[in-house]
Amino acid sequence: MPTLSLDTLFRIPVACSFGSANKETASQLTPLAPGEEPENYHSWVEKRQREYRAGRHHARLALSRAGYPSGSILRDKEGVPLFPGGFKGSISHTGTSSTFALAVVALGAHQVGVDVELRRSLSPEMIQHIVSSAERTHWQTHATSLFDREEQIALLAFCAKEAFYKCTYPIHRTFLSFHDVSFELTEYLPCLNGKDEGVGSFSIRLLKQDSADVPRKLPGRFIVTTEYIICGVDWDAKVPTD
Repeated sequence: MPTLSLDTLFRIPVACSFGSANKETASQLTPLAPGEEPENYHSWVEKRQREYRAGRHHARLALSRAGYPSGSILRDKEGVPLFPGGFKGSISHTGTSSTFALAVVALGAHQVGVDVELRRSLSPEMIQHIVSSAERTHWQTHATSLFDREEQIALLAFCAKEAFYKCTYPIHRTFLSFHDVSFELTEYLPCLNGKDEGVGSFSIRLLKQDSADVPRKLPGRFIVTTEYIICGVDWDAKVPTD
């Protein structure tokens, strides 16, 4: 479980909720509200149902903490969550036998995107799929104590790009591959607890030239725990970016 506050991931006030659930404890998750069940939900395997329920469970808790009474969180035809009452939000989950899910909610014009990844090794093929040679060269000259391992910084880049996409896609609705944006690690601060944990910041820059509605560059922040990497990005879509 993260030991750090998730609201540090964002430059704006947000409400957050997170937690873990496995096959035995999934019954403690709140039932899906009317209209929340996707098509063919009952044919999904237990793990997938648990992930979906856990995400909606924590999204409702985050909404409640933001001052909105409990209600349905539907999704559009592309699977984007639809938060009610003028709120913007984002949901993420990860895990194998146990699902870790989190949700963040913001009020107003700001879009928010959050992604959580289980810390794990990545194959050379997966690293090449996520990052470019230019990004890898940048890391080699800016290596830090935790992220001198290529597969770990590639996983951070994956998480950061996912958060950027989840933040911006509800507005621009443009498909972006991992190589359409670039990741830059701007700061990393290890925690002073002797564990493999820390906090930091990054930026994501758009490389694709024919995407007028996509922000050109956005900053983001991340938290590293012994188990997870969590990234957050926020964007005021009314304000031009660099």
